[in-house]
Amino acid sequence: MLSPAKVRSSRDSTRWATRVSSAAASTAWLQFDLGTLPADTPGSQIEKATLVLWAGSANNAQFDVRPVLSAWSEATLTAALAPATGSIETSVSSVTENSFVTVDVTALVRRWLDGSQANFGLALTPPAGTTPFISFDTKESTTGSHAPALLIQRAVTGLVGPMGPAGPQGLTGFQGP
Repeated sequence: MLSPAKVRSSRDSTRWATRVSSAAASTAWLQFDLGTLPADTPGSQIEKATLVLWAGSANNAQFDVRPVLSAWSEATLTAALAPATGSIETSVSSVTENSFVTVDVTALVRRWLDGSQANFGLALTPPAGTTPFISFDTKESTTGSHAPALLIQRAVTGLVGPMGPAGPQGLTGFQGP
């Protein structure tokens, strides 16, 4: 993970980084570096991509996941300077306090790898008309070690090799009555 940050629209020049939350009028921002994948990995090789978060606190806990549409930096992000976000990629309707939250973001990661959408990260936003509070641990958390993670499972590709030699004959089993 590269950067976590949270901004609140009512405090347009303030940011937090030890925990990010998706609360009423707040957005949590996450960036992930896909550079650990082999060069030129196509999106079609991604079987599953899962966002994993630790919810330390949760009340009326629900959030939407949206792609971020332009570059941003953890050091300079504020509500006044926040980039635009795209359409809702997926929604999480229930989060339990002190537990991991997993979110399927396979389609988005495939688009990032195919180049049909730039990877500027994810925004976690409260659903319209709701007032949730969720506090997620980050890499800077001082109370836990549950940094957000993006787990990517690649499809196994390659040629099928020739069949190997037959193994030795097994022992004869017991004979029944």
